[in-house]
This record gives sequence, C-alpha cells and structure tokens, in this order.
Amino acid sequence: MRGFCLLGCLFKVVAGEEAKIRKDPIARTADLLRSVFGSLIKN
Repeated sequence: MRGFCLLGCLFKVVAGEEAKIRKDPIARTADLLRSVFGSLIKN
C-alpha cells in the first residue's frame, strides 16, 4: 500500500514541474542548461 502512496506523490511532483514548464518553457530550459553545463560557464 505504501508503494501506491509514494507513486501518487511522485506523479504530483511531476505534474507540478510540467505546469512550471508549460508556464515558462524558456526559463526552465535555461535552468536545465545551467545545471548541465554550469561547470563549463565561467562567472
């Protein structure tokens, strides 16, 4: 039974992230690129 609860929580988190991406896809992409290539970018 616990597995179903954890799975439900996971889907809620994914749905929330999807809503953020749909609201502002450019900002979310920039965050992703920054996390992936952040070590290559000199500040």
